[in-house]
Amino acid sequence: MTEHKQIPIVIGLVRNDKNELLIAKRSDPKFPEADNKWEFVGGKLEFGETPEQAVLREIEEESGLRAKVIRLLPKIFSNTWVSADGQESQVLLLCYECRAIGGALHRNEFDHKILDLKFVDPSALTGYDVMKAVPEIMDCLLNTK
Repeated sequence: MTEHKQIPIVIGLVRNDKNELLIAKRSDPKFPEADNKWEFVGGKLEFGETPEQAVLREIEEESGLRAKVIRLLPKIFSNTWVSADGQESQVLLLCYECRAIGGALHRNEFDHKILDLKFVDPSALTGYDVMKAVPEIMDCLLNTK
């Protein structure tokens, strides 16, 4: 019998001083639909954390940057993933617009799921092989205040 999981995930849409957005190239062979795709930094909430605490922790852990939360986007996104072993998971994405306020951009050498990090102009995202939720998240980011 296949086990179903729901997983809350926080996503940081981190802007720099040039209004570029931070993207990360993901390595995740367990989830073929996500492997080698570009996405935003983020991850799972730890027990006892608020989503805001979690997104700031994830941004720093994955990119070396300190950030501040600007706002929560007004939509919760949902994706269903099937792992290579057939397990189905539904992720609920809480997306936060953030501003980088310090630190230095670098990959965490212990996080093997991040292959690359870079800031890009939002209009340039169409040139990247992104995860399936990225266009909808970008639409929400750019068309809501």
